[in-house]
Amino acid sequence: HLSLSSLILLFTFLSVCVRDGLSSISISYLFAFSVFSILYSFAPAWNGGKIVKFLADISYPLYAVHASFGYIGMRILIENGINSLIALAAMIIMSLLLAWIMHLIVERPTHIAGKYLGKVIADHYFFKFSHGSTYAKYN
Repeated sequence: HLSLSSLILLFTFLSVCVRDGLSSISISYLFAFSVFSILYSFAPAWNGGKIVKFLADISYPLYAVHASFGYIGMRILIENGINSLIALAAMIIMSLLLAWIMHLIVERPTHIAGKYLGKVIADHYFFKFSHGSTYAKYN
């Protein structure tokens, strides 16, 4: 089943295609949307495995570094005579490595600190009665 937001996205995309005609870009987006929709329908029964978990863990750091680090690195390599496919492969590997390092050094520790800080704040401003309900303290 498709979510409401997916249906709205599909309707918007098809409206643009009707208005502007099909181009190779719009066909690419339609293909990507179709693949996403099909795979999304299997999501509840699939955990993804180790590779997908790794990519999920580094997704934000990868988003943060891929454009600047990857594109600039590719340009530098290509301008220095490195084959474009080799430059692409090198920057993919380097971007994944940098994202993983950022995940380990920045993201994971701040998640732990955030959970701890959230617990400290919650314990300070809330208390539990014997029956388990949580009520706000009145200062």
